[in-house]
Amino acid sequence: MNTLNSPATGQLASENRTAGAPRPSPRTPAGFGALNPRQRAVLEEAPTSCRGILERAYSGKSKAAGIKAFCLRCVGYARNDVRDCTSRGCALWPYRPYQQDDEADDAE
Repeated sequence: MNTLNSPATGQLASENRTAGAPRPSPRTPAGFGALNPRQRAVLEEAPTSCRGILERAYSGKSKAAGIKAFCLRCVGYARNDVRDCTSRGCALWPYRPYQQDDEADDAE
């Protein structure tokens, strides 16, 4: 559904972009517009494989995604390093993601 961005000009919202401006992310309806500049910078520097996790964390709808995003950023986006984390002083250490596979390996 196309909506008018400006009734005065008759221009559609999807047409109201400057040349060369990045397209909004298909995962979030508002694109990156709701993010503050620091969040936008983190999202742009993150590997493509981790951007979905960061977007969910920044949306505020998933506490688990927030913890996962924090841990991934802390170790440089390496999932194995999150699982093998030795920073037991971190308040999120007991809740870190990717640890279940490690515990299953220890049980064998």
